[in-house]
Amino acid sequence: MATVILAVLLLAVAWRCRPRPTRDPVAQPAPSGAAPLGALAFLEVAAREVRTGSSVAVAVAEAIGRAGADADRLRQALSPQPGPVSADIALAAHAVRRAALVGHQPASVFDRAAATLRERAACRDEQRAHTAQARLSARVLTVVPVAFATFTVATNPAVRQVYVGSSVGAIVVAAGATLNVAGWWWMRRIVDRAAAP
Repeated sequence: MATVILAVLLLAVAWRCRPRPTRDPVAQPAPSGAAPLGALAFLEVAAREVRTGSSVAVAVAEAIGRAGADADRLRQALSPQPGPVSADIALAAHAVRRAALVGHQPASVFDRAAATLRERAACRDEQRAHTAQARLSARVLTVVPVAFATFTVATNPAVRQVYVGSSVGAIVVAAGATLNVAGWWWMRRIVDRAAAP
């Protein structure tokens, strides 16, 4: 019975600590840490099409077709009333507007915007690498107390009696669980802020 409880608790903690994709709010980078392939591919294709002699409008139409999952977001960003989009999609849309206004060497506008997206992606990857140890520490500090308490309850009848058989034990378990969850939330919030661009 104690082994089953231990296994269930460890699975619950492992499930809770699993890596999840972050939200993609307005003006935030893609959750993966890399530049959205759609925006980057869009700019590269647009630059290539303009170099082959296509107009900016034709190049943009061709590039949107190859933007993958970001095609709808790019269309929205290029519309007369653009809605909220990520910073990378907004940069791609701004590059299109600039290229249309400049008229002379629009490919260089697309190239510079693509280089900026690559640079942003490299910065996000570096930030994630710098916060990797802190994220791991947060997971360990969340899992170890639960695993130790579960192991102690499973192997020591006196501790089990206090936890299960008394109201003081129940209060201690509830307080410990609450503090553990609060500590996990706090550490995660600190790490997420440090990793934010």
